[in-house]
Amino acid sequence: MFATTVKVKTWEETVAAIRPLPAGKEANLVVLRDGVATPLTVTPAAVERPSADGKSTQTVSALGVGLTATVPLSVKYGPLDAIGASANQSKQVVAATFTAMKKFPQKLPKLWTALNGGERDPETPISVVGASRLGGEAVQHGLWELFIYLFIGLNFFVGIFNLLPLLPLDGGHIAIAWFEKARSWVYGKLGKADPGRVDYYKLMPITYAVILVFGGLTLLTVSADIINPITLIPR
Repeated sequence: MFATTVKVKTWEETVAAIRPLPAGKEANLVVLRDGVATPLTVTPAAVERPSADGKSTQTVSALGVGLTATVPLSVKYGPLDAIGASANQSKQVVAATFTAMKKFPQKLPKLWTALNGGERDPETPISVVGASRLGGEAVQHGLWELFIYLFIGLNFFVGIFNLLPLLPLDGGHIAIAWFEKARSWVYGKLGKADPGRVDYYKLMPITYAVILVFGGLTLLTVSADIINPITLIPR
């Protein structure tokens, strides 16, 4: 038997406690539900899961148990502790957003596989349709904290994605504004006349190309979310 005793309160703590358990060997769990403690004997299995950096996989132990409404997803903080916790959580969401954007290209083949009937990777991109389905499922099971977290995460992603230096995104307009300012400064130092504004008409082919790519990705993710959606609770 696994001798170490670990008390857990949240889903994340539960996963972290189960992963180090020896695979194939029995372990004792005690589930506290409605004030009643129920002892269980389980045998974790060895599974492959993404590593912390997301660049490789690692072998860990798992029970094959899905997330349910009976597992608490949140921890309550006092007024002062909540300030630091909120800042830390926001930092994690921003970091996760950049990580997801960096891994986006390598997830496209898996998204196409899911569209053709293969298993849907839960880390593949989702559309507004997929996010709405996950939010509805969270509400259906009473997971309001998860619903709010999904809403916040989606807004973080949209805000950061919109800052990419590509037209017609806001980040593209900001990049052009900075380019105009830098060019005017250089021309001023050289004693030349200000060249003025950038000709947006010359950038229209690039803009149309970006719109076409984004449109194709949107169609792909929406189709996958309809045909083979990601779900919170295994069916």
